[in-house]
Amino acid sequence: MKNKVNLAQAEEILATTYAGKWCTFDYPGYKQVYGMVDLIGIDSTKSEPLVAIQMNGKKYTCSVPDLKDCLKLL
Repeated sequence: MKNKVNLAQAEEILATTYAGKWCTFDYPGYKQVYGMVDLIGIDSTKSEPLVAIQMNGKKYTCSVPDLKDCLKLL
């Protein structure tokens, strides 16, 4: 059985994996972005949680299930 993680643990995992590392963010229909991830976290204020990513001084979002397809380490 898999253990569920809470919001703080999920954000810590995201920060450890992506923050301060060079990545590419590719969202269908938009231009691909390359850069270092400054901040990453989960925005749970909406009905569906979104992953908020700050790269190159701009904020990008994607759904939690789409994160592995959209954000890739270089």
